Amino acid sequence: YRLGPATMAWSYAVMDSMAGVQSLTPFLQDFANQIGASTVALNIQAGSEVIYVAHASGPAQVQVRTGVGTRLKLWQAAAGRVFWSVSDDAKKHEVEQEWLNFPADVRARIAEEMRAAQAEWDSYRFCTSIGAWRLGINAVACTCGDGSGSGWKYVVSCAGMSAEFDPETLKHRIAPQLKDFANFLAPKLTSL
Repeated sequence: YRLGPATMAWSYAVMDSMAGVQSLTPFLQDFANQIGASTVALNIQAGSEVIYVAHASGPAQVQVRTGVGTRLKLWQAAAGRVFWSVSDDAKKHEVEQEWLNFPADVRARIAEEMRAAQAEWDSYRFCTSIGAWRLGINAVACTCGDGSGSGWKYVVSCAGMSAEFDPETLKHRIAPQLKDFANFLAPKLTSL
């Protein structure tokens, strides 16, 4: 089996419904430039993955090759860890069902990552990812609101090279700025 041309209609329909979100890209770009990030993105959840629906590359010397449509596993991405942490038990159970075919050691590692993410969220209202997606890339993410009419929940994330985005910098400098930025974005998302 393979996807045929009919799937293009679905992808265009989804992208049309997300066009308002992509109009926020200039704000993402300004924020990426301000904090020197490699990437800043708005994310949605799709099962056990997150998907970038809006994206900007910052002025960092080393760029992370990502863009709209980038898909990352929940346990690898800071945004995914946020989505997990804010999900109710039923949603978490639904996602866990997708992991049943993984080897036991992988499931155990994912469970450990998700417990740590939940504890971080409960303490700070943000989640980090330290080299979990790609070695040398660290990220932080937090919620920013719901898009009216779509029911989608959005998480904003930013990432950079570990030399500039070390864990202490993420926690004490980047995360507070990201929370302020998320609060700035929230009313714009609800008005789309």
